[in-house]
Amino acid sequence: MRTILNVIWLLFGGAWSTIGNVIWVIVAGWWLAIGHIVTSIPMFLSIVGIPLGLANLKMIQISLLPLGKMIVPSDNLRFAKAQQSNIGRVE
Repeated sequence: MRTILNVIWLLFGGAWSTIGNVIWVIVAGWWLAIGHIVTSIPMFLSIVGIPLGLANLKMIQISLLPLGKMIVPSDNLRFAKAQQSNIGRVE
């Protein structure tokens, strides 16, 4: 199982990822999001496809705004959050 984290970037990283996300949504993001919605509908028609349809709907948030996100395994979530809080610290 995996979880999506918002990544805290170093100096001005947040602004650059926001600009990149705006460009991404205009160019390709909304097409991918619509594609995930359209392909999840037939998956829900069968019992076997329901988990795949749910996973397909979860992919919308990462395909719509991918920059500034990090996908980590759920069992390493505590470690990943600790690493994220240490970004930019000088010891």
